[in-house]
Amino acid sequence: MVETNTTNTTNTTNTTNTTNTTNTTNTTSIEFAHSGQTSSIPLSHALQGTVDAISKSYAPSVSVGDLAPPPIPDRGYRSLNARHRMQLLVDALTTDLEVVVDATSTNQVTKVNLLDNATPQISLVLDRSPAALGNWNNQLTKLDTRQQHRHNRINEIILQQTDILSFLSLPLRFGPVTHPWTTVMITAIHAAIVKMEIPVKEHFSMPRPVEIDPGIQPIIQTPAHSSFPSGHATEAFGLARVLGLRFLKSNEQDKSLRKIASRISENRSYAGVHFLADNLAGGHLGNVLAQIFANRLGLANSPIVATTINPLSVTAIEDTAVLVDGTTNIRAANATATGDILKWIKKMSDEEMI
Repeated sequence: MVETNTTNTTNTTNTTNTTNTTNTTNTTSIEFAHSGQTSSIPLSHALQGTVDAISKSYAPSVSVGDLAPPPIPDRGYRSLNARHRMQLLVDALTTDLEVVVDATSTNQVTKVNLLDNATPQISLVLDRSPAALGNWNNQLTKLDTRQQHRHNRINEIILQQTDILSFLSLPLRFGPVTHPWTTVMITAIHAAIVKMEIPVKEHFSMPRPVEIDPGIQPIIQTPAHSSFPSGHATEAFGLARVLGLRFLKSNEQDKSLRKIASRISENRSYAGVHFLADNLAGGHLGNVLAQIFANRLGLANSPIVATTINPLSVTAIEDTAVLVDGTTNIRAANATATGDILKWIKKMSDEEMI
């Protein structure tokens, strides 16, 4: 799971850092800033001095029109502060989605379902039974091989702890300056993916590789949440799918994004913090979540065929390479977004695509 930067509490004068969409502290600082500088006690005293100097008699005059809400479809979304707008977008994207443990689950074989309006979309299976121990030993052997060949990946591994979008944007002309509202939309999709992956991880609570075998030695801090499924793989493949639908024109072009998503996922295994099975499950989960969100945003209009993914049943698992060629984006020119705020953000993004 990509970590967000919430530690920058000392930068109180920077009102221009609007490009770091995951830095909640800077977002809040900008939200409370005045038009010329950030909020401060001296500024408030100075403003009060101006008020005192120019104020005369006060005679309020309000009309019914003054009290009316902004017109649909915008409803004032453009002028909302970023935190509130983001929350509304994430809620709209994830409405009616639910993560539940399947009734067939046991202590050794766990099955978790993602439901959309009570309809199964994807099920992930994690086998921890005695029959699967050989597969897990094989997984550890593959990780040991990778940790011996990770030197040229270290820069990527470190930077991708907090940023995968820069890497996924390599084949695109995309950024907060050229596409500010599309950036908001993609950030909301990222947050929605994280919102749904967290309960999936919680239900599985799979130990990390180093917790099982200290011979696997991570070169980054091992995250404190479930290894299965990989959050990085879920987010990378989910974002790759949506970015492809938004910016690219064919499934063949989309492969460039999926190759990057696959490398991001692989890097987590090279780092020593994820099994290969984690990556494969996360990639499938991210694909399905992205398709749900793309349908709701009107970027696509394709039905989802419910699938069950048991990564240990795949012969000779080799990370997520299978997803590079095995995924198809179905574009729909006449698709329509659902809900006021999703229609609005799609319209704002569409205008940037012209």
